[in-house]
Amino acid sequence: TGGDDGSVRAWDLRADRGGAGAYALTDHGTDVVSMALSRRGTALASAGRDEHVRVWRIDGDGVPTPQGSLA
Repeated sequence: TGGDDGSVRAWDLRADRGGAGAYALTDHGTDVVSMALSRRGTALASAGRDEHVRVWRIDGDGVPTPQGSLA
């Protein structure tokens, strides 16, 4: 989910994790307006009103790691 506070929350809904845990990603300085998850669930991209696209890699543990930014 994306927020008007510039954060992206990546939710981990796997049962072995005890339900809905979230990782807060706060790289955007303004509202997050769009997000996309790769088909395999290994990458997440978000776009904000700051005119940047941020890309994260999601590892096997579901933990997002920043991979870069496009302006």
